[in-house]
Amino acid sequence: LLTLNYLELLLQPVAAEVAAAAAQPVAEVDADPRTAPGPNGLTTAEVRRRRLQAGANLVPELPRRSFFRRFLQQYQDTMQLTLIGGAGLSLLAGHRRDALTIGAVLLLNGLIGASQDDGKARSVAALRALVGQAARVVRDGVEQTVPAAELVPGDLILLAAGDRVPADAAVLTATGLAVDESLQTGECTAVDKSQASAALAAGTPVVRGRGQAIVTATGGDSTLGRIGALLEGEERPAPLQRQMDQLGRRAGRIGLWVAAGVTGMALLRGQGLATALTAGVSLAISAIPEGLPTFVTLALATGARRMRRQGGTFQNLGAVESMGAVTALCCDKTGTITQGQMAVAEVRLTGSAWRITGEGYCPDGAFHRIGAPGEPMADPLADPAMRRLLKVLALCNNARLGLDDEGALVTHGDPTELALLVAGLKAGLRASGGEGDRLLEVPFDADRRRMTVVCRDAMGQAMACAKGAPEVLLPRCDRVFIGGVVRRMDSKLRRKLLQDATAMAARGLRVLAAAYRPVPLSVQAVQAEKGLIFLGLAAMTDPPRPEAAEAVRRCKAAGIRVLMITGDHPATAATTAREVGLDGGPGSIVSGEQLALLSDAELGSALAQAVVVARATPAQKLRVVRALRQGGHVVAMTGDGVNDAPAMREADIGIAMGDRGTEVARATAGLVLEADDLLTLVAAIAQGRTTRGNVRRTARYLLGSNVAEVCLMGAALLLGLPLPLLPVQLLWMNLAGDGLPAAVLGDQPPEPDVMRRPPEAGGDLLGPGFSRKVLGHGLRTGLAATALYAWALGAGRPLAQARSLAVATLAAAQVRHLYVCRSSSGAGQVRTAGAAAAAMSLGALLVPPLRGALQLAPLGVGELALAAGIGVAANKGNPA
Repeated sequence: LLTLNYLELLLQPVAAEVAAAAAQPVAEVDADPRTAPGPNGLTTAEVRRRRLQAGANLVPELPRRSFFRRFLQQYQDTMQLTLIGGAGLSLLAGHRRDALTIGAVLLLNGLIGASQDDGKARSVAALRALVGQAARVVRDGVEQTVPAAELVPGDLILLAAGDRVPADAAVLTATGLAVDESLQTGECTAVDKSQASAALAAGTPVVRGRGQAIVTATGGDSTLGRIGALLEGEERPAPLQRQMDQLGRRAGRIGLWVAAGVTGMALLRGQGLATALTAGVSLAISAIPEGLPTFVTLALATGARRMRRQGGTFQNLGAVESMGAVTALCCDKTGTITQGQMAVAEVRLTGSAWRITGEGYCPDGAFHRIGAPGEPMADPLADPAMRRLLKVLALCNNARLGLDDEGALVTHGDPTELALLVAGLKAGLRASGGEGDRLLEVPFDADRRRMTVVCRDAMGQAMACAKGAPEVLLPRCDRVFIGGVVRRMDSKLRRKLLQDATAMAARGLRVLAAAYRPVPLSVQAVQAEKGLIFLGLAAMTDPPRPEAAEAVRRCKAAGIRVLMITGDHPATAATTAREVGLDGGPGSIVSGEQLALLSDAELGSALAQAVVVARATPAQKLRVVRALRQGGHVVAMTGDGVNDAPAMREADIGIAMGDRGTEVARATAGLVLEADDLLTLVAAIAQGRTTRGNVRRTARYLLGSNVAEVCLMGAALLLGLPLPLLPVQLLWMNLAGDGLPAAVLGDQPPEPDVMRRPPEAGGDLLGPGFSRKVLGHGLRTGLAATALYAWALGAGRPLAQARSLAVATLAAAQVRHLYVCRSSSGAGQVRTAGAAAAAMSLGALLVPPLRGALQLAPLGVGELALAAGIGVAANKGNPA
């Protein structure tokens, strides 16, 4: 029974609870003018007053259910109700001892279940965490960070991509603000919230842009608070738990019908009502695998516990099983296959090219002119084109650099933008934000592939600064900055620059173009991106992770297809793919432009040979995952950014990378890795496969034992023999033979070749031949026990002794079946469990008080050896 403590690892799928509980989509509302804080926010005194009225901004904890109430709720499924009915019928038939024994088993099940029933408390705790730990607010005219629990209605909050909305709010001002409302609506597309008064729900991730909003509701009055209150309803088990519970219910219904038929048959033969009821109850009990859902849950929880020790957290138990069924792994490139810490390696101006030394975000490095050996450039900023290029890249940037108390560099923001700021630091450019005010921002997104800002300098003049993919930005440039002079750009020069960008990308570099132009102070976004002046190209390197190649190799050995999906240039992506072992022939690289021209049917064919999908938008990532699933694959999708979330949600299981994963990715994922280590992902697949095998072994063992008991009972009754097993004897056999052995089968260690076998076809959990194996064991064992039982009665042995022989045969067969069901690497655990089960069975035959309680008779050494030999002989086989 101690092994049932593993059930404490049951992880509730909070996102699923939220999606089910949200009765209404978030509505667009107007901010209450009475709570409007003004540009300086609320005063400290006003915050204090409102907090007294509204309370803390926390999802209220649910009222604790009494232990007695949780205890009663354990008796609401078919199997438990059948056992209750069996106890009642036994009592009516005068078998008080049987009724008391069944009642004791029911009481034990209820106590265990009630003590473990704290899933909703964990769900609410995770829901409370969605509010976040901190929020940026403006109070007393000062921007500050406060605990999210201290927010009050009327607070002026600041939001940016990657944040979670800390309370229900209404937008005041916004620039490209969009949120993911999938927790409330189930829709995974970003919802634009740039319009004034647009409603924001607490816990909603901000996927892009920035803005200011006024808090309209906190705590229990917020969206999360209302959802938390709805969690008072019944909990939904994981999908696999429901599947196995349905299997048990089906077996229970079959058992009840068979029991009713047997009871009627006994009455027609002239047997008394008590005898007929006893036969029916016994057969019903033997047919019901009452422990199956519990032990399947135990196996899944064990897999989740093991994975947590290896650095990964499954968000729900169903994800453990899904991970083991994966046949296609879609990986994001930046930060997943690569290190995600970029560095500008080259800068190409019109007429000159420069190599920049240094790695990662370390600000130490030098500028060397390519093709001109010698000392590095003493002052890169002395070149007007270089200075202007680096300045534009620093202005068109939302990343931030700083120093901690020990003088170490602290980074915050997108890796690409951080790399651009660090390149400026290496050249001596200390400004990492802007020269004065930012008047306008047109944010970067995966569809536009560019970003533009308009800044006003100290002289009051405005300048548009833009960066983006060369093929996107160059067509918007009609002039070029050369040698300190602005000149017209002709088509020949534009083609040359595009060729340069393609050549750099072919060497595995990520290339961005930069441009600018003076603009009026009142310029609109559309005009700001026209007639730009081209400055140059910045090429960044992001080397593959050291473990990436080994992870890809192991996935290939396991028959798992690996597909890299990225927004990078096809040449850049192809170089990275080759470095990690994702080699392919013709058709192995598919670009987003090509993908956009394909129908769904054509896309499936194109993906058959692809190893890389480049220049992919979030919508195209979603299409790729959907096409793979429609092609029969079980798909896992990794990601760390907000643009990965739609595809992660569409996949059978999403995997959030730990170090750089945004809250959006974590909320979407079924598996969250603590570190960005692909080998941990491979370990999760291995653990998922191991868990699937353990679930299959547990189900095979338990169902096989039940079929053997049903076969014995049914065959004896058809032959007109007395009841071979009493209800109390059946329950004891299930307790002695099912409990510890089933728990051990659910905790088998990984087999040595678990990652050298191909995935199971179609993700079938029970696998080919499962029913044949279960029925084969049950029929062989049941008929063997029936033959020995009939022989004993025919030889004139007392009925109790014949029943003892049947019990001994079944017990020996169970121990042998335990060995057959084990994994090839679980011999030690199985020996211990088998010895314990054998000892309990022998105790029923050898210990007088227990033997008397079970209404059995003593057996001699020869009889025990005969029963054991028949039971073992009926179950020859190798470990499954």
